Amino acid sequence: VVRKPTELDVKAPSLRIDTYLKYVCLIKSREKAKEACQKGYILLNGQRCKPASKVKVGDEIVLEFPNSSTRIRVLEIPKKQVSKKTAKEFYKILESHKIELETISLLDELIEEIERKRKEASNNEGL
Repeated sequence: VVRKPTELDVKAPSLRIDTYLKYVCLIKSREKAKEACQKGYILLNGQRCKPASKVKVGDEIVLEFPNSSTRIRVLEIPKKQVSKKTAKEFYKILESHKIELETISLLDELIEEIERKRKEASNNEGL
């Protein structure tokens, strides 16, 4: 008796997220992608993920770094490293924001000022 393959028999292609990010040129090296996952900078379908988490077609990946945020949809799983020129065929950018370094510097200064004023206020309450 020969049985026909079912949907469950056909595995959808998948790839480790750290490898995917490297293969499609979103992060320069697999090691950097692994670090980014471990630090919580990478979200897979809205959840923090481990470097070995599997990416499939249709998944949503968010790369949230201190000065930028990019949300993509996986369109295709590459079998190997692709060129920067063809990399964008493998994902669609849904959203992208970049914060200029001057803005980050100003925000850091503002936060420091607020913390200093809070400390002064708490010191004055003790008098």
